[in-house]
Amino acid sequence: MFNRKNAIIKIKTVKILLMIKILIVGTLLSHGCGNMSLDTEDSEKVETPVNVTQISDEDSGKEKTPIEETQSTEIDHHVRGNSIGNIVNRGLVASQGEWIYYTYDVEDKLSLLKSKVNGEEQTVLYNNVAGNINIIDDWIYFNSGGIFKIKTDGSELKRLNDTGGEFINVVGGWIYYANNQGIYKMITDGSNEEKLTDDSARDMNIVDGWAYYSNGNDNLSIYKIRTDGSDRTKLNDDISRAINVVNDKIYYARYVDEPGLYRIDIDGENKIQIYNETVSTLNVVDDWIYFCKTVLSPSMKDGGYLTHLGQLHKMRIDGSEVTKLDDRLSNSINVIDDWIYLQVQEEKSMFLHRIKTDGSNKQKMSEL
Repeated sequence: MFNRKNAIIKIKTVKILLMIKILIVGTLLSHGCGNMSLDTEDSEKVETPVNVTQISDEDSGKEKTPIEETQSTEIDHHVRGNSIGNIVNRGLVASQGEWIYYTYDVEDKLSLLKSKVNGEEQTVLYNNVAGNINIIDDWIYFNSGGIFKIKTDGSELKRLNDTGGEFINVVGGWIYYANNQGIYKMITDGSNEEKLTDDSARDMNIVDGWAYYSNGNDNLSIYKIRTDGSDRTKLNDDISRAINVVNDKIYYARYVDEPGLYRIDIDGENKIQIYNETVSTLNVVDDWIYFCKTVLSPSMKDGGYLTHLGQLHKMRIDGSEVTKLDDRLSNSINVIDDWIYLQVQEEKSMFLHRIKTDGSNKQKMSEL
């Protein structure tokens, strides 16, 4: 006997099943298109930017969460791609596990390489100049006329922007960088690029949600600004370079009017002179300051970049135990464990060398 009620229920069930199939097929197709990538004219693979504020169909009924809040719940904001002191010194060397990553001349061409600390298993990863090296997980981030990332095995080279940038800090899932036009940030996939300030920044440190920098628009005075672009604050009036923010203190080199090495609190208070001779650059590691005592006259050319050289020294953060480590003219001090990597002048050219933190075992990186 025909049951009209049962027939209606069956028809509705069939319609619901058809709708579910349509939704599944549509979702699969949309996800497949979203993972496509394009190649640039120079055959470099470029990752299609992904907007992290987008949500999938199955989450369409949920309230969207702002980017900053999403990042803070998923990413450790203390994980960074290189030390502050190394980035201020051009980020020539970074490390991960038993590997070091660095740049120098290979057959008269600057290249990005990796090797074991003892120089074994040296591998060229990228055949061009690379600076501001940061490493997070299995990705290397660097500047080479644009900001790039590449896998630590040398695969999957991706361009993240075209303008490039200096003083690249990769922190908490974001890339922060500076140029003459201002300070910027973007997510590590190259998306959501944002300008924080128009200040021409030098020697930028990203620490605990703040960007600290020497402001080229204000005689290289030290400023800070939150990483969301708010609370821009001037901290001093000195011509300040090579700033290192460590344990709520800012260490910096001052060039004129009582030149030397100074320290202030992160609010700009309690200024102290630690060393009373001209310093070209510095790198603060634990309880030590590694620095180049200026030998040639300081120059403020090239937009305020350090163009002079010095002899490598170290001292305690209180200014005691000043020790000369090397007589050669050098700059760009990078410290990895118990090695100091730095550019040393040889016949008017600069080459990457390293020396132990006690001054022993001088080596040229290209001769390891």
